[in-house]
Amino acid sequence: MLHTRSTDLLEYSEEMARKALRQTSMDKTMSVLVRAEIAVGHPLIESTTLELRDWLDGRKLSAKTRYAYISHLATFWRWALAVERATKNPTLRLTRPRLRQGLPRPVPNQDLITLLEQAPSAELRAMVVLAAHAGLRCMEIAGLRADEIMQHLEPPVLVITHGKGDKPRVIPISLLTIETLRAFGVPSYGPLFRYEDGAPYQPWKVSHMLRGHMHNCGINASAHQLRHSFGTEVYRRSGDLRMTQELMGHSSPSTTAGYTQWNQIKAAAVVDTLFT
Repeated sequence: MLHTRSTDLLEYSEEMARKALRQTSMDKTMSVLVRAEIAVGHPLIESTTLELRDWLDGRKLSAKTRYAYISHLATFWRWALAVERATKNPTLRLTRPRLRQGLPRPVPNQDLITLLEQAPSAELRAMVVLAAHAGLRCMEIAGLRADEIMQHLEPPVLVITHGKGDKPRVIPISLLTIETLRAFGVPSYGPLFRYEDGAPYQPWKVSHMLRGHMHNCGINASAHQLRHSFGTEVYRRSGDLRMTQELMGHSSPSTTAGYTQWNQIKAAAVVDTLFT
């Protein structure tokens, strides 16, 4: 059964559009808000902390997903308070899970070579290179447009205008990346990866294609681990945490700090010299 969104959700959706947020980001947010509104059985803005907590508890969410859901709800209520549609914020008493930062899991270099050599199409090879040699997320690969590929600059760069959290960044690109993109064929305008009707791929489409290619090559890894390969190699070669953070598009240096633990060769050399 279709759900008719409450006036508040419609207005909040319009506010997100005015901020020019990515469509995928808006869709994720509205999906959470609409499902919560259906569950409580009345306009979401009238919900209590207990109703929201019961809804979250009943969904058996992972810690990461529960954290994201609460964040979407909290952002909605901050807007509601700002425009005086609400007088209190029931999300303030929701307990957010404590998230533990996992270590990067880069794909071994030999596996990267295999993925490139055995790519069945120029399109798939371009996706592998953008993830492993430029550090793009699946959502960024899906949203990459022709005018964001600055081949004429020195050095050539990718301009990611809508990264995670809509944070823009500029990424220098290697000769291999340029050659791979040219072999695939960069269009004159519009999305780089598109359906026959010209619409850009969705992030899940890119993730599915990359994961399927890895499986076919006998490599047990995720598409996101290709991005880990980029980050670990950048830090290994530069030792520059700030630069790695900028190239990866991390909002916090604490996220990037995990990549420092992958400089194992240097660490081993230091430990070997202790007390000698």
